[in-house]
Amino acid sequence: MLNVAVKAARAAGAIINRAALDVESVRVSQKQVNDFVTEVDQASEDTIIETLLTAYPGHGIWAEESGREHGAKDSEFVWIIDPLDRETSAGQGGDVALSPMPGLVRAVLVTAGQAVAAGERLAVLEAMKMEHALTAGRDGVVAEVLCAEGDQVEAGVVLVRLVPEGEA
Repeated sequence: MLNVAVKAARAAGAIINRAALDVESVRVSQKQVNDFVTEVDQASEDTIIETLLTAYPGHGIWAEESGREHGAKDSEFVWIIDPLDRETSAGQGGDVALSPMPGLVRAVLVTAGQAVAAGERLAVLEAMKMEHALTAGRDGVVAEVLCAEGDQVEAGVVLVRLVPEGEA
């Protein structure tokens, strides 16, 4: 099973990495308040589902992006997948951007007092040999930038704090 899981992760990772080369062209849609999904999320999830069900048609899958179950509903084996987790923009109702894992702050893209839109990139973190864009969970104004380029940060650290427009 591990080999199939790795195969699925690599196939999804290839989709995500290709999209990272042209981030500006990635389409984003809103599932609900402070919950966004991209075409990259959906394509990588579809690839994981196809890979797993081809190898294990009797397994079940709970898929985060599509919000559906796939495969066998009564299987003792259930895969839970979320190919591109973005909890970093959802903390405290979108008021903070958190470091999703230990890493190096590669870029800070905003300054205190700057107005930002939901989904806008606030900072870039390098972790596990990949760059992770930390995005605004909602429209607002940057209240504080709590990191600088070159900082080494731990998981769960608040890097940028937002406030609603008018409260800045």
